[in-house]
Amino acid sequence: MAHKKHRKHEEFYAALQKIRDRADAKEEELIDLIGSVYESVQDTKDKAIEKIHDTANTVNTSVHLHPWHYICGAALIGFLAGLCKRRK
Repeated sequence: MAHKKHRKHEEFYAALQKIRDRADAKEEELIDLIGSVYESVQDTKDKAIEKIHDTANTVNTSVHLHPWHYICGAALIGFLAGLCKRRK
């Protein structure tokens, strides 16, 4: 009787160890996945920042080459906004 009980305990602990091993493996997979997602987000952020800087430089150059276009555009927008506000 004691032998059967001892064997059941061994089976239980063997199964428990198997579960722990699988959990450890899944933990490693999850850590790798999180690392991969983090790297992807960082790459996307870096590309977005680079694109924003490029666009800002392009706009800056355009404004310096053609300042009156932007001055007139801003004046027109201000005028139209004033007309819209006055009607309300």
